[in-house]
Amino acid sequence: MLRSVGTVTLALIVLGCQPTPSATPATPSESPVRTTEAGPDWTPIVLPDTGEVWSAAGVIADSSGFVVFGGIAGQPAAWTSTDGTRWQSVALPPALGFPFGFPTKAAASADATVLLGGGSTSRCAHPAGETLWRRAAGREAWEWVPFVERLFCAGGLAEIAATEHSFAVVGMGTGDQPFAWQSADGLAWRDASQGLPANTPPSLIAAFDGGFMELGRGERTDVRTSVDGTEWTSAEAPPVPPAFNGNGTGMSPGVLVSTTAGVLAIYEPDSGGGRSAWRRGSDGSWSRASMTGVEPGDVIAAGAGIGANAYLLIRRGNAAALAISTDLETWALVQAPPVGTLAGLASFGGRTVLVASTPDPATGDDRSAVFVRDGPPGGG
Repeated sequence: MLRSVGTVTLALIVLGCQPTPSATPATPSESPVRTTEAGPDWTPIVLPDTGEVWSAAGVIADSSGFVVFGGIAGQPAAWTSTDGTRWQSVALPPALGFPFGFPTKAAASADATVLLGGGSTSRCAHPAGETLWRRAAGREAWEWVPFVERLFCAGGLAEIAATEHSFAVVGMGTGDQPFAWQSADGLAWRDASQGLPANTPPSLIAAFDGGFMELGRGERTDVRTSVDGTEWTSAEAPPVPPAFNGNGTGMSPGVLVSTTAGVLAIYEPDSGGGRSAWRRGSDGSWSRASMTGVEPGDVIAAGAGIGANAYLLIRRGNAAALAISTDLETWALVQAPPVGTLAGLASFGGRTVLVASTPDPATGDDRSAVFVRDGPPGGG
């Protein structure tokens, strides 16, 4: 989930009566859009074609550069850049039957980039489901992934991650049912729910040096791993009270960060108490992480692993904060733009792009913002 770049016979059902949308996007609009208003480190970006009604859900780095994803006027959209300074907007093919679907998650392998979204759809009985867009490595055009009803009508909550040559989507569907899908190319998907117990649906997923890891939430503290996302096996879990804990406060997975230095899992209490952080050793065992430098009142929105550096996207008081660690134990704040919430962080080619949001002074509504800086936050 939180790596910039991750990194089979596939069963695919395509509804025969549904036409496949064109993969050719609208003519890209490109703009060099750097200003100098955010201080010496972060420079605001005005993405092309955004107008007044737009939102950015996150950012990812793939083999070609940066991809910011979200929506414009209720329609799915993506913005791409090879260097973080010159950007183009590319219209995503419409997701048939998803009038309100736009991408909110993303993952990239060595072979492709996949955007994942969800929303209301007439194709599913709930009526809620998932939709995906994909582009091959080195290509500009995005294509809508053909709809697979038995998979993509899961609804609920979904997360995505990628290793070098495999994608995995896991989540908790409508009715609290666990689900998992796997794809080698991001276009053809298969059911990969084997090995997922019904009482601990997946909550978070990340790619690590052994493949994929997911943290479950439910009647026990559950960890599952998979080499390529096709089958899941039980792994040792940190000694954290489960979410459904009849003897006291339960804890739920909050953040899962994978770096070249290791894996960090952070659990948050469902009511009261303090968070619990654990680092996974090379032997699969877990040891408590001190989280020095992270304050009890900090709200951790997400994490990101970039090389050996781990980052936490934090809300401290009324402002966003960005913390860095090289050992998954000690954290130091690095300069963040003056915004309210951080939503995504990615690095490519010696630059870093940050997606954030901040309240509009006039309306109080959150407005998306995108920033770029030279080098990684905090150096290294």
